[in-house]
Amino acid sequence: MAAVGGAALVGFTIAGVAGFGGGPVILPALIWVLGPRDAIPILSMAQFVASVVRFLMYRPAVDWRVIRWYSLGAIPVAILSSLLFIITPPTVFIRVLGVGMLLLVAYRYTPWSQRRKMSLWGFSLVGVATSFFSGFLGIGGPVPAPFLLAYGLVGGAYVGTMGGCTLVTQLFKLVVFGNSALLTPFTLAVGTAIGAISWIGALLGKRILHRIPEWWFHRLIEALLIVVGLLFLFRG
Repeated sequence: MAAVGGAALVGFTIAGVAGFGGGPVILPALIWVLGPRDAIPILSMAQFVASVVRFLMYRPAVDWRVIRWYSLGAIPVAILSSLLFIITPPTVFIRVLGVGMLLLVAYRYTPWSQRRKMSLWGFSLVGVATSFFSGFLGIGGPVPAPFLLAYGLVGGAYVGTMGGCTLVTQLFKLVVFGNSALLTPFTLAVGTAIGAISWIGALLGKRILHRIPEWWFHRLIEALLIVVGLLFLFRG
């Protein structure tokens, strides 16, 4: 559990800067200690708490229009994908997610991406993709990142809006897990304890965030997407 706590501090500090990164860092430690069936509900609880922290920390800068459009696609798919998680092994989809993240980074450097700006209605589709991977794999946070950047959000507006989107997805996942008896007192307690560490990570991330130039911010997000994508692709 000390390894889980250390991974949580590192992961939530990264998420405090990038808006995501907690899940890919924490999940391997949780699986190692507790196994995959307990790990996903615990991570969902921890990410819910962490997303509330980041959302509240940057609330004045949050883009509510993005969150509303995101929720249209995210809520029904979060429910369906969480039910799918209960009955299906996720290995293949982890690799699909890895390929998808690498393609998203590559797309940002194509002529089509340079000519187009992300539209608000498109975030409903982002919500669909994010909630599918999050509900099925426990990790969906990296999916919205390039789209939020393409829409023009950076710094606190980016991190706070990402937190609001993650909050929506995790809330409805937890409802399904609770109705399926996957949220035991143990998983709730451990998930909440891990999520509490996000306060420290968010504060550390905020100190780092204010010192990063905008162009460095874009490069940092893309680098994290590439690293996580490659890990998912080759390690499954």
